[in-house]
Amino acid sequence: MMENNWIDTLITIGVPAITSVLGWLVGRRKRRNDFVADLQKSIDILSEKNTELIAKVINLNDEVLALKKENGELKNEVGELRQQLEGVKTITKIEKR
Repeated sequence: MMENNWIDTLITIGVPAITSVLGWLVGRRKRRNDFVADLQKSIDILSEKNTELIAKVINLNDEVLALKKENGELKNEVGELRQQLEGVKTITKIEKR
């Protein structure tokens, strides 16, 4: 009868302890996997945002180049107009009061 008491006590204490340890180990692994999955999601979001920003930068660089070209053309046009106006005297009308 004493042997049964010892076995009952071992089962009563040992089984919950073992299941607790196993539950903690499984939960720990799941938490780690969830953490890794969350990190991967963050990386994916950042990568997507980075791709969008790179596309915007490329578009802005193209726009800047186009504006520089247009600016150069306008400077040339202004220079030509100034040359045409060099020989012209300015006539201003003075109003009498």
